[in-house]
Amino acid sequence: MLPATTVRRPLVALLGAGVLTTTGCGGGDRPSWTAWTVTWSVERGEFPDADTFAAGGQDLCDSLVGRLRSSLTTLAPTPDEALDGAVAAWVRTAERLAFDCPDARDELDRRHEQLAVFAAEIDAGLAAAED
Repeated sequence: MLPATTVRRPLVALLGAGVLTTTGCGGGDRPSWTAWTVTWSVERGEFPDADTFAAGGQDLCDSLVGRLRSSLTTLAPTPDEALDGAVAAWVRTAERLAFDCPDARDELDRRHEQLAVFAAEIDAGLAAAED
């Protein structure tokens, strides 16, 4: 039997590629800012913080992998192509975190910091759209 990481890594690449290809949709295929903002708030809010990750261990990661497969693709396409890069980066980082399921606290904190940077970029884009 192959180690879990051997199976998971190609799957991460496939999921990331699917998200990235859907973000390239034309302007007519993009959701409204209002609808997408609600989706972003839900997805971001449901992703566990570092403390929850540390406490949940492999069981949390396994359940999160299943949820990520179906729900994070709702973030693509974004309402504007200016958000596509940050959203794709956030999705890739979240997927990798769930698939790798690191147990070292410094690694969990580092990856959550990456997620926070991408989330701040997304939030800045949303704030600029409101102006």
